[in-house]
Parts: sequence; C-alpha cells; structure tokens
Amino acid sequence: MDNNVAVQEIDVPLLQNQLKNDPLADGTTPEILLDNDVTPAAITLTGNWRQEKGGGKYALSQLVDNSKGTQPRSVRFTPEVTKAGKYTVYIFNPYPGGGGGNPAQYDGKTTGKASRTNLKIKAGKTIESVELNTQTQVNEWIEAGTYLFPAGSDSYLEISNAGADGSVVADAVLLVPVQ
Repeated sequence: MDNNVAVQEIDVPLLQNQLKNDPLADGTTPEILLDNDVTPAAITLTGNWRQEKGGGKYALSQLVDNSKGTQPRSVRFTPEVTKAGKYTVYIFNPYPGGGGGNPAQYDGKTTGKASRTNLKIKAGKTIESVELNTQTQVNEWIEAGTYLFPAGSDSYLEISNAGADGSVVADAVLLVPVQ
C-alpha cells in the first residue's frame, strides 16, 4: 500500500482493489458479510417475503415470512469466497416486530418467531441442513457451525420456512475465517 508517494498521487482504483482483498491491510483472510440490503446481488428469493424496515435488522431491512411453511419460501445467500478455507457461519436473528433492542431483551416465544429456523449450507460438494433455535437468541448472531469452503461462488447458505411454527426472518449471514 505504501509506495512512497504523496497522498494526492495515490492510485485510487489500485488502493480500492487492495482493500477489497485485504480490508485490514494485514494479509489475513477477510470476513464475508451478506445482507439483503448491502449485497442484494448475492441474495436469491424463492416465494414472497415481506421486506420489513422496522425491527432489529442488520442494515435497512429484513425479510419476513409469516406463512408457517404453508407456502415454501427460502432466501439463498451466495458468497464470493476469495480464499478457500474453513469459515465459521453465523446468521443474524433479528426481532421483526420492533426497535433494535439489545440481545436477550426479547423472549422469542412471545415475539411470534419460529422456534427453529432451517438453514441449508452448501460448502463445496458438502450439503448440510442445520436447525437453529431462533427463539432464544433474538437480535444476536447465531453460530451455525464451521465448514470448509472452496474459492468461488458455488457455495451457499439458504434459510427456509420448511416446518416453521412462527415467523421466519432472513436478514444477514457472516462467514468468519478460522485463523
């Protein structure tokens, strides 16, 4: 990054590219964050999801389904993995009905949230289904496990309403590299 040039002479596109691939400028693998507002091109919806701008969402909005699985719906997050390796996967679990609030401020059973949310994780050739308890960790990141992801965009994380007994919310997912 430091080419011994004055700040006015910095090659901005080159610097932007360097920071995209090494955002902390320390050579570590960057985290991958996908959100329905921040990275819409990496999100694929199946079925009709309501965009909710209130609640404890990660960015501007969250996607909510109240059909209790009677109409199959899913939200697929497709990361662009720049460096193959092990990543711990998290989903953000917002409260869809009110202000941001603090983690554990809401009793998930009284919020109408589904008691579990189904997450399908495709990491390389491996596909695994994970059932997450979404009533106990409202407005928090929920860890879904650690997986080996290949470089590229062939992997995905998919939240669905299959078997839901309440509201299912899809908002953001985070892949944190295991160092």
